[in-house]
Amino acid sequence: TLQEREDLKAFLKTTEKQSQTKITPLFYYISIAAGFTILISIGLLYLLNSSPNYEKLYANNFKPYPNVIAPIVRETTVVDKEIADAFRLYDSKKYDLSATAFYDLYESSNEDYAFFYFNISQMASGEVQKAVTAFENHQWNEPENYEIITRWYLGLGYLNLKNSEAAQKNFSIVAASDKPLAKSAENILEKLD
Repeated sequence: TLQEREDLKAFLKTTEKQSQTKITPLFYYISIAAGFTILISIGLLYLLNSSPNYEKLYANNFKPYPNVIAPIVRETTVVDKEIADAFRLYDSKKYDLSATAFYDLYESSNEDYAFFYFNISQMASGEVQKAVTAFENHQWNEPENYEIITRWYLGLGYLNLKNSEAAQKNFSIVAASDKPLAKSAENILEKLD
């Protein structure tokens, strides 16, 4: 009986060693394949996440420009009433209507602020391409007052249109300025690189 037990133990040890030698190379190849799969997956995730999310950048940074022209509503003259009405619509976030009001105001007055707010209203209402085209082709009466802020909104507009090169060009001009938006433009440029 003792001898049979010893023979059985020896048989089991031999069988175990044989099965281990057969499983070990298979396990080795599976480990290598799994390692390569993990490396390729990490590489693909990096590549997919490294391209900027234009919609997210636009959404996180686009805010309609604050009403700095007519923040207090007064009704004194017809022109003042037109201005107040346009800004009331703008402040109420009725951008489709404010775009029309600012366009009419610009047509009658040729004032830069009316053109500027007209295009910001267009962007806020989803007409980004129209606003970008208008900003690009406009000759400002007082360019020094509108160049940097227009470049900011052009950069945002080009982000929305997924034109990275044009967005970078405009944000670079803003970043090189001494205006408050310079740091925000630098942050966006870092994300676009």
